[in-house]
Order: sequence, then C-alpha cells, then structure tokens
Amino acid sequence: MTIGGALARRDNALNFIRLLLAAGVIVGHSYQLSNIPAPSLWLNPRLQDWCLNGFFCVSGYLIAGSRTRLSFGTFIERRARRLLPGLWAVLVVVAFGFAPVVAALSGEHWSPTSAVAYVLDNFYLPAGQGYIADTLTRAPNTPIWNGPLWTLAYEAGCYIAFGLLLSARGVRRHGGLICGALLIALCALHPFIILNEEVPALWHNTVRLGSYFTAGVLCWFLRDRIPSRWWMVVTCAVAILVLSLVSDGQWYGQLPAAVGLLTVGGLLPIRIGATNDISYGIYIYGWPVQQALVNLGATAWGIFVYQALALVLVIPFAWASWVLVERRWLPRAAPSQAVPITLGQHHP
Repeated sequence: MTIGGALARRDNALNFIRLLLAAGVIVGHSYQLSNIPAPSLWLNPRLQDWCLNGFFCVSGYLIAGSRTRLSFGTFIERRARRLLPGLWAVLVVVAFGFAPVVAALSGEHWSPTSAVAYVLDNFYLPAGQGYIADTLTRAPNTPIWNGPLWTLAYEAGCYIAFGLLLSARGVRRHGGLICGALLIALCALHPFIILNEEVPALWHNTVRLGSYFTAGVLCWFLRDRIPSRWWMVVTCAVAILVLSLVSDGQWYGQLPAAVGLLTVGGLLPIRIGATNDISYGIYIYGWPVQQALVNLGATAWGIFVYQALALVLVIPFAWASWVLVERRWLPRAAPSQAVPITLGQHHP
C-alpha cells in the first residue's frame, strides 16, 4: 500500500500526529518561558522547531488534496473558517479571561483598554500587539501572551500561494516536477538565509516554513508512489539524524520529515483525534496556559511538574475551542479531516 491509500481512510492517525506535535511545542516552550536551561538543544529550541516544521508538512499534504477538489473561492472560504474563528476566540479568552484573572492572582493591574487593543490588533492575523499592559510582569522570559500565533500568517500565506499555484492546470498535471523544483530552490536558499544575520525574519520564516509546506504538497502529488511501510519511516528518521549531525537538519530535512510523518499517520492504529481534532486548540492555548502558570510561580515545583500541569490544563481549553467554536464553523458535509490546519506556533 502507498501513503495515498493509507491516508485516504478517514480513520488515519494524522490528527493524532498533529496532537503530538502540539504537545511537543508546549514541552519545548516550557524551557523558553521558564528560563530553565534545557539539558539539550533537542529539547529547546529544536523540539518546537521540528514540531512546527512537521505541522507545515502535514498541512501541505492535506491542503493540496483540498485545493484540487474545490474551487479557489470555496477553498479560501473553508481555510478561513478553519483558521479564524479559533483565533478570534483565543484572543478574547486571553484578553478578558486569562489576563484579568492572572493579574488579580498575581497582584498586577489589568487594563481593559489594552485588552481591547490586543484583540483588535491581532484580529485578522497576528502581527500587532503581543502584550496586555501591566500583566505577566513576573514572567521571567517575555510578557507576550500568545507567542505561537505568529505562525498563522505564514500558514495563511501558504494557503493563498498554493491555492493560486494549483489553479493552473499545467501545475496540477506536472505537480510532482514543479513542487520538486520549488523545494530544491527553497532548500538552496536555506544556508544563505540562515547564516546571514541581516536577512529579515520574514524571509527566514517564509523560506523555512514554506519549504516544509512544499514538501507536504510534493508528497501529495507522489502519494501513489511512496510506499506505506515502517522501513520507510526508519529510513526517513535516519536521514534526518544524519542531516542533523552534519548540519542543522532543518536546512535539508523537509522531504524526509514529510514522508516520515505522513507514513506514520497512515500506519499507526491510533485514532485519537480522528473525530474531535483538538490539536489546533492545544497549539493556540498552550502558551497562554504556560504563561499563566509561570507568572503564578509554578516553575518553583520544577520543570517536569510545570510541563505536566501545562499539558493537562490546556486540554479543557482546547476541547472547548473545538466543541464551542471550531467545529461549528466547519462545512456540515465535510469531516474534520477534510478541513486541515497546521499548528500555527510560537516564536522559537
């Protein structure tokens, strides 16, 4: 069987994979937000970096399939339905729920005016105010309330770029060749982008995340040629390990990461999240939960207790986000698996 056949089943494990990636982001961020040194670069920052990369790989695969089935207008509408309502909800919950409660418990001052500005400045795609005045004053790293939201703009950018690119019949007909060439071009840019400190973060993030999204799209075009076997997963893992030993594996690990994750998604018999996809909620509520905990002094109990508390306490928020907001905006005729989203992330 190929990954195309394995992932065509509605009970595949891709939502579970995204759930694990979201949890990995939280674990990686725990060291960053607490200012507790990680014992290895693989825990911070590489863990959250690779988890974000993985989300873009999976999203690229699913988005390519969605775009080829839908008109451009319907495609964009469904992407907006999947991305924006959850964003709007978390902005309001953080500004008028998390912030005033944590401020009251911490003896801080909460500004309603600043809270309103926080919601409005980030309403469409986060690019504005990241803090709410006079809150998170005890957070040891940053007073930003939801760092991972910065990735949503890049996610949306990939939706639009590939939505337009796949509008051309010639691109669809030769998708494997064109996406392969695009991936090679983006990989060739990586060393120049990463090693040049003068390159703006916008270009750095565009090349990095765009290359992983492209790898996912490429896998969709090659889905009936890639075998769905565990030896393929092992091969991809070894390739990433070797690349990480000789350089930063992120530079050239796009295709092994995409093939490995998608293959695992088709092979694992774990259906957690197949019906109720809370991965997006885990992603967008993880950082606020962690910031609330760290501002209230939870790190005094040690990094492992802090991580465990964050992973447990984020679940009710993610579940509520899915049940009360995200699911209600999905097209009624489409299953959750057909309306994918990446974890838009944090800033590593």
